[in-house]
Amino acid sequence: MTITPARFQRKNAGSSHSYWLTPAPTADNPNPEARKLPGVTTVIGLLDKPALVAWAAQQSADYAIEHWDELANKPIGERQRLIERARFTSNKKATTKGQTVHAMAEALQNGKPVETTDAVMLADIQALARLLDQWQIQPVATEVPLCNTTDLWAGTCDVIADIPKLGRVMLDFKTGKAIYDEIALQLAAYARANLRLEGDGAAATEQPPFDGINTTVGYGIHVRDGLAQIQPVRIDDDVYQSFLSLVDLWWHWAEPTAWANRGKDIYNSPIGDPLIYETTEAIQ
Repeated sequence: MTITPARFQRKNAGSSHSYWLTPAPTADNPNPEARKLPGVTTVIGLLDKPALVAWAAQQSADYAIEHWDELANKPIGERQRLIERARFTSNKKATTKGQTVHAMAEALQNGKPVETTDAVMLADIQALARLLDQWQIQPVATEVPLCNTTDLWAGTCDVIADIPKLGRVMLDFKTGKAIYDEIALQLAAYARANLRLEGDGAAATEQPPFDGINTTVGYGIHVRDGLAQIQPVRIDDDVYQSFLSLVDLWWHWAEPTAWANRGKDIYNSPIGDPLIYETTEAIQ
C-alpha cells in the first residue's frame, strides 16, 4: 500500500509523540482522514526481550533489599506497590540520562556550548566531544522526523551525518550497557525513509529524503562510563525486510487486537462471542 501524502506530521504531547499521515484529496474522497503511523521503536518493541524480564525482577529485588527497613514500616499494599514500581523508577533514570546525552550530543554537533555539574555526565560528554572531533563528524540534520509512505511507518532519527572516512550515514546514540542488535532494524528503516520533515511544529514542511545516505552500513555511538565509541551496524536489505515483517505484524495483528482499540473500527479480535447451546429437549 502507498499513501500519497498531503500532510505528514509529528504531534507532541508532553513527553510522548505520535506520527500522522494524511492522504492527498481525491475526487472520491475530498477530505481524507489522517492515518496514525506506528513509530519505528514501537514496531521494534514487538520483539520478545526476555532479558528485560530478568532485569525487571532484579530491579525489584534490589529495591526491596536496599529499602528493607523503610518498607517494613509501611502497609503491605504500599510495600507491594513500591517494589512493583521499582523497575519504572530505574528505567526513568536511565531514560533521563539517555535524553540528556542526546540533547548534549545535538548541541555539540551544532557548535553550541554544553555545561553540566554532574561528574559522570561530564566525563561522558568530554569523551563524546573527542570522538566527534576525531572522526570530524559533520551533522547534516539532527532529530529528523521521517516516514515511508509505502511501507507505512515513521520515526525520528538521531543524526544524519557526513564523516570523511565513512560517507553520509545514519547515526544513533546509545547510553545503555551495550549497543544491542535491534539498532540495526532502527537504522535500516531510517535510511529508507522517502519523506522527512524540516522545521518544527505546525510550521514543519515535507521534504524528500537526503541524498547519498549509506543503506548498507549505519553506525551506533555508544557513550558510557567516560568512553565513547563508534560501532558499524549492518543495515542492508535483508535487515530492512526483517523490519518490514514487524511492520506487517503491527498493522495486521498488534493494532487490530490491541486492548486499547476495543470499540474502535480498527479493532478486529479473532475471538468471537461465547456460544450459547440451544436445545428443544424438555428438561427432566
